[in-house]
Amino acid sequence: MPTPSDSHAGVVAYRTNGDSLEILLVTSRRTGEWGLPKGHLEPGMTAAEVATMEAFEEAGVQGAILGEPLGRYVRRGSTVVVFAMEVGKVLERWPEESERRRAWFALDQAVAAAPEAELKSLLSQLRPSRPGPG
Repeated sequence: MPTPSDSHAGVVAYRTNGDSLEILLVTSRRTGEWGLPKGHLEPGMTAAEVATMEAFEEAGVQGAILGEPLGRYVRRGSTVVVFAMEVGKVLERWPEESERRRAWFALDQAVAAAPEAELKSLLSQLRPSRPGPG
């Protein structure tokens, strides 16, 4: 469950391609670094709802959040609670398409592209057969 110190929610949007797991990353508007879709927690919304909304707005994907959070990491002093989302639909148009790039990465490439050590660690715990917690 999210804790009071969590100020953001994010999503590891993934799909399987044969035996491999692919992770969708988006660029930051400020720095251009690759990272997860994420945003501020909103009053009246659960962290999972915020993560789902950010996946749509920032990355143009829709899907199902899988259970409990995968974990947390710190990004620029803010704690991000992270959920896994199995992507069911990739949209051709989305709200922030003109502000960000999105790309699918093989799991090892996503780990290498992640800018924070804690995010690298969280991603490296994922497995193709079981991306979610557990």
